[in-house]
Amino acid sequence: LAYLVLAGLIIVLALGVRLFGRDWDDGLYLHPDERFIAFVISDRIHAPALNDLRAVLDPERSPLNPRSDGPDGQPRSYAYGSLPLFVTDAVAAVAGAISGRALNTYAAIVPVGRFLSAILDTATIVLAMAVARQAWGRAAALVTGLLLAGSAILIQLAHFFTVDTWVTCLTMLTILAATRIPGAPALRWPVIAGAAAGAALSTKVSVVTVVLPIATAALLDMHPEHWRAGLRLALKRLGIAAGSALVAFAVFEPYAFRQPRAFFSDVLMQWRITSGRLDLPFTRQYVGTAPVLYEVEQLVRWGIGPAFALAAIVAVGWALRQAIHRRAPASAMVLLSWIIPYFALISVSEVKFLRYSAPIVPALAILVGGMLGPRAARVRERWTARCVATAAATALVVGATLAWAIAFLTIYTEPHTRIAAS
Repeated sequence: LAYLVLAGLIIVLALGVRLFGRDWDDGLYLHPDERFIAFVISDRIHAPALNDLRAVLDPERSPLNPRSDGPDGQPRSYAYGSLPLFVTDAVAAVAGAISGRALNTYAAIVPVGRFLSAILDTATIVLAMAVARQAWGRAAALVTGLLLAGSAILIQLAHFFTVDTWVTCLTMLTILAATRIPGAPALRWPVIAGAAAGAALSTKVSVVTVVLPIATAALLDMHPEHWRAGLRLALKRLGIAAGSALVAFAVFEPYAFRQPRAFFSDVLMQWRITSGRLDLPFTRQYVGTAPVLYEVEQLVRWGIGPAFALAAIVAVGWALRQAIHRRAPASAMVLLSWIIPYFALISVSEVKFLRYSAPIVPALAILVGGMLGPRAARVRERWTARCVATAAATALVVGATLAWAIAFLTIYTEPHTRIAAS
């Protein structure tokens, strides 16, 4: 009961700080991606007319296709996936019908999207706590929840109607399901993991490495003495997960199949931008920045704060050491197979927006919780120097991260600087 109460308080705290100051820019949409997504959803996405349902099957004029043809007869560009557009538009339609207000307009859709971002980011914390509890116990789950509740980067992104919170939540759902695969005879977890991965890719295709935790989990039950049976089981799990992912992707990104040229053209465009092959004014700030070190510096200085970031670096090393010596739980192996490849992918990119690192923050918090939580909890039983030192270190990391969050939240108590200047 005590754990449930504490976990509930953490969730309430997380949701509260994410809903606080949602109208921070007085409705002017000062985030360029948010403004663009608001334009796309209000201008291109609507429920099909009942007397013209066949239009849904025509990608050139479908009211559900963000890449439908523009006035010039060419497919319009859209950098992200369709899932957030479909869900947000449906929520706005239902909420609008209840309230009697039109919420699918450019002026009204962003508050709906920001509310969903706050809900999804809070759901991410719930999922991360579930992973931590399964692998390392309740103390680890509570530390994980507190770190994520106070992560400045997640709080910031939850104040925007963009895809970052969506893809972070869906990758965390994929990891949760993947950690349940080893040792489980039922095949529902590969189905859930695959569907979550497909949904994540239909939100932002650049998180393609989300398939690696599923592959890792599927292979963890292989043993040298029974490797053939283990391989057959792994291939069966992978096949089910792949099929589930394909179905989810087809449902939430249907026009990638019906209009593949436009879809892959947008994917290629984003690759050219992030690889530096296409020169744009808003990416020149990253010219000359050091790969890997720049992303780490940004996380330490701004994203999650020095205490959480330094603890995360130590925790990754701790988990790797356990993995090398074959003492790591399955969950740690799954988490490492997500953190390392994805961070390698974004850290060597020519474009290094800090928000690109958001999807690995929950996984980092889980590892920190697993490293510190159980050892800190032992102080109740043994007052040894090591237990006391670990408990103090845990309190320092959590306290400093929450203080970082409080400092960040003060920006929502004052008028936005651009608005004040104008």
